[in-house]
Amino acid sequence: MKEDDSQRRWLRSLGLFSIIVSELLGFTGAGIGLGYLAWKKLGAPVWTVMILGMVGLGISMFRLNRMSQREMND
Repeated sequence: MKEDDSQRRWLRSLGLFSIIVSELLGFTGAGIGLGYLAWKKLGAPVWTVMILGMVGLGISMFRLNRMSQREMND
């Protein structure tokens, strides 16, 4: 039984790690992509890429914070 519990904990940790990585890369990448489109297609200033990338990073941090609070309460 002890080995089964450790394997279950390991898989849970791996799942949480994959969620964290996908949240960070996904939202930050989406922000950078939207900023790049705004810069190239709409003629927005180049710093729009950085600002929207930071907004995407902020959204991912907010979502990860909410997720970690739910995990701590379970």
